[in-house]
Amino acid sequence: MKLLSAPARSAVGDRIAETLTNVPVVRETLEHPYYDGLRFMISARSSAGDVTPLIDGGAFDWLGKLTSNRRLALVASGMGAQLAAQLFRA
Repeated sequence: MKLLSAPARSAVGDRIAETLTNVPVVRETLEHPYYDGLRFMISARSSAGDVTPLIDGGAFDWLGKLTSNRRLALVASGMGAQLAAQLFRA
């Protein structure tokens, strides 16, 4: 798993990484403005040994902007379901 955080959110990223005790976590600095300081990426290894990015998600500030309520937060993720089926078929 790759966990990216902006410098202002690094403490939150550290807390998240600490809870994932059975998962190797790679920490990187988030520089993409699409996310609001936090992003995660999960890759999977196919039976052929190839590593493919499969799941992506993070925090977004657009819900708070839409409603003019900065207390609202959104964390969303997506998975390549078709890709997963293709990678792990027998």
